[in-house]
Amino acid sequence: MGLYIVCSISNLDLENNTFRDIREKRGKIVDIPFTDYTKKIIAEYLEWRKRNNIETDAFFYNRDGERMSKQALSLRIRKIGEIVGLGDFRPHCLRKSRLNQIAQKDLRLAQQLAHHESIDTTARFYTEPVKETEVLHEVEDLMKK
Repeated sequence: MGLYIVCSISNLDLENNTFRDIREKRGKIVDIPFTDYTKKIIAEYLEWRKRNNIETDAFFYNRDGERMSKQALSLRIRKIGEIVGLGDFRPHCLRKSRLNQIAQKDLRLAQQLAHHESIDTTARFYTEPVKETEVLHEVEDLMKK
């Protein structure tokens, strides 16, 4: 993902929809928020873990109850891409796609969510170029006002 989130149950603040104190690449510590929909899925997952007597602090874990490695997570995400026909699908694709969706509405908000120091980084590497016809339509709309 560029940023691999290695989260633990102990980092989970379900009440406030946040994973707290997550270490990004380059050592930066951030909080990772999530939506109410994601909260519902996490709550269901935690109930499933409880019913199955899974007692590990690792949010993603292997058969031995150990924290799943970044490589193992990456391989699983790539396999999901193969299953749904996306070809070369990698963890970073998830990050880029989400940031691009947000940047199309509000570039500064995408920058903040990505924890980029420069808005230029977000604009250059996480947004798809706008088609010329779309730019023309936006200019026409401005001229009508």
